[in-house]
Order: sequence, then C-alpha cells, then structure tokens
Amino acid sequence: MLDTNKQKGISLYFTLIILSVLTSTLLGALAISLSQTRIVFGLGNSVTAFYAADTGSEEVLYEIFQGSFDATTESCDPLFADPSGTLTDANYEVCVYDYDGATKVSTLQSTGFHTASQTSRRIELRLKLQ
Repeated sequence: MLDTNKQKGISLYFTLIILSVLTSTLLGALAISLSQTRIVFGLGNSVTAFYAADTGSEEVLYEIFQGSFDATTESCDPLFADPSGTLTDANYEVCVYDYDGATKVSTLQSTGFHTASQTSRRIELRLKLQ
C-alpha cells in the first residue's frame, strides 16, 4: 500500500519548477525583443543621418555647378544647414578641402547628424573640376 502522506505537495514543486522555466523563457524572449527594437530605431536614426549627409553633398554640388561656390578654396562651413527646412531631425556639415591644382581634384566631405540620437554618417566625394 502506498503512503499518500509522503507524496502530498509534490505537484506543488512540479508546478513551481514549470512556472520558473516558463517565466525565465518569457523574460529571455522579452530581453531579445527589446534589444532588437533598439537596433531597429538605431537604424532609422542612421538612415536619417545618411540622408542628411547626402542632402548636404547634393546642395554643395548644385552650388558648385551653378558657379556660386568655389571648390578650389578650402572651406568647412558647419552652418551650411538645410535652408528649406525639410530635414526635421537632422542637419549636415559640408567641407571642401585638398584641392590639387595639377589634377584639379577637390575632396568634398559631407557629414549628416541625427540631432536627437547624436548619430552621424559621412560621405566623401572626390571632385574632378574643370
């Protein structure tokens, strides 16, 4: 005959072990999900900074080809900001340097900044001037 008094409470221990395993699995999945969410938001900020840098380089290239910007003199203008106001969370800085008179090549460097997250991306172009 089985002694049922010794087996009382065993189901409570099994239940606690199963709940502990399920809780730790759930917390692990939640931690992974939160870190992935942070990565996705970081990518969005990075893309915004890249587009700001691209906007800055396109703006300067337009002015160079219109003749209103001299790419043969070294210039780094941190206030070369978005005049149209279309960049809401970003800004850019454009520098032109390393003009070589023999080859007529300048380097244009545009850095875009996402203002809220301090994320920055840089584009560097070598310009063959005529």
